[in-house]
Formats: sequence, C-alpha cells, structure tokens
Amino acid sequence: MLPKVYFAPAGGQPGKGNVEKIHMLFAEAGFAEVISERDLVAVKCHFGERGCTSFVSPALLRPLVADIIEQGGRPFLTDTGCLYFSGRTNARDHLVIASEHGFSPRRCWPPS
Repeated sequence: MLPKVYFAPAGGQPGKGNVEKIHMLFAEAGFAEVISERDLVAVKCHFGERGCTSFVSPALLRPLVADIIEQGGRPFLTDTGCLYFSGRTNARDHLVIASEHGFSPRRCWPPS
C-alpha cells in the first residue's frame, strides 16, 4: 500500500498564504493525533549545500514547529549528510552551512 501524499494548491487564494497551507497540511496529515506530550519530533529538512538556494526557507518551518509545540511535542530540526564530498560530509561543517542558511531557533521557532 502506498502512503498518502498531501499537496497544497500552488497559487494564491485570499487568506491562504504559505503559512496557512502548512497548518492545513499538518491537520490533513493527522499529525496532531500522533504527537503526544513531550514527544521528541524530528522535522526533516534540507539545510542546503553551500552556495545553493534550493532548500525550503527556514521561516516556512515556523508554522510546522508551532503546530508540533501546540500538541505538546518537542521539535528538532534534522537533515541527512551525504557521501559525496561537500560541506555536508561531517556534522560540524553541516551545522555551519545550516546556520549560514538561517536554520536557527530564532528563525524557525515561534516567539515564546
């Protein structure tokens, strides 16, 4: 059985910007039902390669992180390294690139 894939329509709709679409996808996927109080919740993202811009903006993770926190979860950002030579072949340099691209609690977490 293939897993469900959820899409938000591209293009603008009144009152339906990217933030609202992310909240809608969270709800439609049923994530609220599987997150319990104090669960550690991985938010898999791609921090990008040095010099590239083809990654999801860290600011767009904020609504997802907010929904996880609202359910009592404890989110953390994660990415996978790579086997080819790049700045993502070791943890230290991978975190430096993540920081350069704006992946930080200040950018990704909602205000307290």
